[in-house]
Amino acid sequence: MTALTASLLSLLLFQPADSADGPCPPGASASGYPPPDGHGWTCVITDEGGAQLRHGWSVDYWPDGTMKRACEYDHDRLHGRCSQWNAGGELTQRGMYEDDQRVGHWWFWSFAEVFSDADGAVARASTEEIAAELGADEGDAPGLAQHVLTAVFDDQLDIRAAAQLCAPGLCVSAATVDGRQVLAVQIHPPEDKVERSASALARASRAAAAAKQLIERARRRRERAEKKAEANYQSKVHGWSGVHLQCVDGSYSPSCTCGSERPGCCSHHGGVAGCPRDYPELPEPDTSPLVPNDFAGGSQ
Repeated sequence: MTALTASLLSLLLFQPADSADGPCPPGASASGYPPPDGHGWTCVITDEGGAQLRHGWSVDYWPDGTMKRACEYDHDRLHGRCSQWNAGGELTQRGMYEDDQRVGHWWFWSFAEVFSDADGAVARASTEEIAAELGADEGDAPGLAQHVLTAVFDDQLDIRAAAQLCAPGLCVSAATVDGRQVLAVQIHPPEDKVERSASALARASRAAAAAKQLIERARRRRERAEKKAEANYQSKVHGWSGVHLQCVDGSYSPSCTCGSERPGCCSHHGGVAGCPRDYPELPEPDTSPLVPNDFAGGSQ
């Protein structure tokens, strides 16, 4: 249990009648109730216009009463500590906000499915998006993602033992700790850390570029295969359209085809029995991984 969790749990044992005696800052009061009487509580303050703003802790719970989210606010803007848990009670992210922006150190346990995606192209692209969303420049995101994917399946006793890689907007480290993949980041790291990582970032970026070239080749191969399958399908449809309709008496219409049935077809032969050939099936889309996720598979 983290110190934050323990602190909040001790606060949630009661609903303060007076904010001065409870978890809310001066001038704010608690609104709402923790389980079993409610689904969450929030410290609120009233502004000059009479609106109630979140100010201090805001805590939400899952339907079973376990904690879902606990974050600090300053006049309705995220400011301070913030943690989230999944429905199973596991911590999924933790860090600090300043004026609605993530700052400092953050830890994420919620990206395991991204890192483990069977398609290596999807895992890489999604990890790059995560890095960019957390503050990495577009040009640095591939190298940072390469570092994360290379390290995130390595077992460590502590995330602090994992190697860190820094770019001007973001430092990242990753590992598997206690069976869970964790991503640790430092937002806007100091310049000296970025300078020390410059060579390693360049190497990771080159490795990422090489991997993305392989992905692009695989994508082009798939596109060619899909175009070929579509052309083959259209050829079969064209052939089907020219097949003569079969009449009820077993004969074939001299003028009506499967693709041009109209009133009067087989009128002297008992009517139309149907097309003697099945309509061609659409080609199945290829949903297999574009490239394997060798990181999740244990080889790099």
